[in-house]
Amino acid sequence: MRFYLNLTFALLMTGCVSLEHSGLKEFPQADFPENELFSLKSAEDNRSSKFSYQDVFPDPQLHSLIEKALEQNPDFQLQSAEIELVEAQSGFELAGSAPSLSGSLQFLTGKEKTRETDFKKRTLPKGNASISLGWEFDLWGKWKARRMESLHEIKAAHHLQHAARLALIYKVSELWITLKYLQEDLGLVEKQLAQHHEIHVLHLSKFHAGLDANSSLIEMETELKLLAVEHNQIQRRINTIHIRLQSALGSPLLKNSFGGLPLSESAFPLVPDILPAEALRERPDVLAGEAEVLAQFHHAQASVLDLYPSLGIKLSGVGMTGDLSKPFSQWIAHGGPFVHLPIWDPKRTGRSSTEKVRLKKLDFVWKGVILNAIEEIEVATILNQSTMNDYRVSENLVKEFEKLALLSESKYSAGLISKIELLHDKLRLTQKERSHLENRFFLWSSFFQICQALGVNWVS
Repeated sequence: MRFYLNLTFALLMTGCVSLEHSGLKEFPQADFPENELFSLKSAEDNRSSKFSYQDVFPDPQLHSLIEKALEQNPDFQLQSAEIELVEAQSGFELAGSAPSLSGSLQFLTGKEKTRETDFKKRTLPKGNASISLGWEFDLWGKWKARRMESLHEIKAAHHLQHAARLALIYKVSELWITLKYLQEDLGLVEKQLAQHHEIHVLHLSKFHAGLDANSSLIEMETELKLLAVEHNQIQRRINTIHIRLQSALGSPLLKNSFGGLPLSESAFPLVPDILPAEALRERPDVLAGEAEVLAQFHHAQASVLDLYPSLGIKLSGVGMTGDLSKPFSQWIAHGGPFVHLPIWDPKRTGRSSTEKVRLKKLDFVWKGVILNAIEEIEVATILNQSTMNDYRVSENLVKEFEKLALLSESKYSAGLISKIELLHDKLRLTQKERSHLENRFFLWSSFFQICQALGVNWVS
């Protein structure tokens, strides 16, 4: 008897595997790069990374659009339902750790013959009631690991919701700034059309007077037609962007007015001075990846602990009676502890190996998310710096062409140049204004890209 007791104790202490060799003692870590490895640097090492979207882009109209999108966009609202689903599933998965109590009532009729009664027929009890209680003790921490898994799954769902919010607000922002740019650019194209038309009328007068060749008329008519085509293309883009913006707001069939200041008068955003390495630790996709790896780590750990013997308690009782109006004529009650010994369970062993491989896979996925975040920050930094230089050059060019247009006005007033020459100088100024407006749009877009890369999110 002592031998069997010792054997049972040994099985309880060892099970099928050893925790020391499970490979799950430490959580996989990702090394975040130091700040000096980034192109985007901060002058102060203690600079905070806590910036909200509202602080960086203080535009009331844009805020109103984003608030509407967050309230009505169905894709974003889906994330809230995903969180509820994960929370419900976590409760279902953890139900096995709680004591279970069940009972039943039956009313049956029947008879039986047994050898003990010399095969004499007897009536079976017509009613019986039963109750049972079962509870598995968390001897090795399996259910604790699963609770930690559920906790990190819920955290991952919340981070994914933040990532969806980040994507939505910058989608709305990009559409909003594109619409503002196209609307103002359309006005400049119409200004060009008017200038071309005026030049064309003057060439036509000179042609009828025999002072101009037919080639000048053909050239001006061609430029007018090309501008008309460009005008139609911009108008088509405006209508398309308008619908896409309405769709992002959750109301593609409603008429929304997108007014506000023109792009040329909108103040540039207050771009935050954020440490990129700190931004990586705040980006919701990186945090979601980390939470998913943590959840899988605890899931794999629980699958290893599931190979260990389990200890619990079971209690049950059954009562039977032949007459429901009388007390029970027979009852049985029994209970006590139980030990489940998974001495050889290939299915559990295979599940444990699979979860370890899945953990390794998720670890690589998470590190890939970090590398992608670094790439986005670096590319957005280069784009922002480059477009800032382009904007400054185009701004200087506009100022120079404004001086040239004023000089031409003076020359025309003094009779030194013709009106056609004056209009050509004004036309070149309008072209430079369009180019400058385009560079301003690119700069605004780069601000959105770098803030999205840094994880500057909307704070409710």
